[in-house]
Amino acid sequence: LFCREYCCSYPDHCFATHISANQEGKVSFQIRPEWQYSAQKPIVVNSNEWLIRGTIEKSGLNYCVRIRMDHEGGRLTCTPESFRIDGANQATVIYTVETEYDATASDFKGKNPEKTTAEIMARTAGLSYEEIRRRHTEDYRQLYDRVTFHLAGDPSTAALPTNQRIAQLKAGNTDDAQLKALWFNLGRYAIISASRPGTLPSTLQGVWNHFKAAPWNGNFQSNINLQEMYWSCGPTRLPECQQAY
Repeated sequence: LFCREYCCSYPDHCFATHISANQEGKVSFQIRPEWQYSAQKPIVVNSNEWLIRGTIEKSGLNYCVRIRMDHEGGRLTCTPESFRIDGANQATVIYTVETEYDATASDFKGKNPEKTTAEIMARTAGLSYEEIRRRHTEDYRQLYDRVTFHLAGDPSTAALPTNQRIAQLKAGNTDDAQLKALWFNLGRYAIISASRPGTLPSTLQGVWNHFKAAPWNGNFQSNINLQEMYWSCGPTRLPECQQAY
């Protein structure tokens, strides 16, 4: 039995993927780089880490990505072409990325992404995945747990996958009150994840985007859309998340 867990930690400024199995020595996999933006070939540093430099074509911003492979047992082979794990008990992939964007600079450039990502990797080097997850969970819950919202509904409907519940609701086959509560909580998750003190406000796309060109260009539209994303911060006791706005 294999298990993959993911968390994106605000305290540690990194994204972590943890792969484990219920038997020792069974974790084997390979990772190869694929980039949507112009990037140089990965440079292997510290025998278990990639350093990737690149430039975003449209904005001209330089960026830096670092990816580190931590593992227990087995063997790691790290080349510019791939990470390869053979026969490990468990493994954790740590990612961090920064750009040179500086909101206070006249040309919006000034930060050193290579230096910043190196500092992040150094801070997380002594942390286990369990510790990264714990720190992430504590940070998130101290915001998320300020409000609870529950609507009674059909437990059998609530047990269905979310995509099926949405389809049933659109078809008019169910009221699914608990799905509405889930939607309420999704809104809180989105603003907690995208907007913190010292960051830019949430864009129309939010914090997650897997497209090279984000929907709505990932921009800020202050006609009403930007304001709408922050309406719930007061009622849901998230003043810290509103500071960026």
